Amino acid sequence: MEFLEKKAENKPISYPVPNDSDRRQELEFGILSA
Repeated sequence: MEFLEKKAENKPISYPVPNDSDRRQELEFGILSA
């Protein structure tokens, strides 16, 4: 869950993301960081 907090600091909170592709990247990024 740390990656979510870091991302929130980098860019304004925009959840749920309108783009499905972005959401996929978020999930993949989370898995890689986990």
